[in-house]
Amino acid sequence: MQYDTANRRINVYYDDTTNTPPYDVLKTSYQFNTAGYLVKFTNNYGGDLEEIEIVRDANNRIKYITNFDLFMLETDTSFYSYETRGTQLIHTITRREYWDNGVKERIDTYTIIRMCCKTCVRL
Repeated sequence: MQYDTANRRINVYYDDTTNTPPYDVLKTSYQFNTAGYLVKFTNNYGGDLEEIEIVRDANNRIKYITNFDLFMLETDTSFYSYETRGTQLIHTITRREYWDNGVKERIDTYTIIRMCCKTCVRL
């Protein structure tokens, strides 16, 4: 594992123990924004590269997540929205899956109730 402080990135490598360098093949990479929130994840499945980008708003809440699979040439995007009604936070996720040039859309709605002790419970 290697931490790149300048780019706020953690890289995880496969190590070939038959040679000296410990950083032989990049397996996974995590990139963080200046506030320390995850904004990018890259995973190498032995040639099948998957890349996930997390776009955040000014409060670091997720706006959308895009998942690109290079091997399958597929991109899935999940859009997040937030609405407060009284003591409830309504959190809606709209997911768009792209397969074979077609679009499937699924809407998932989650309701989070804020309790008096500020603990959130998912219903």
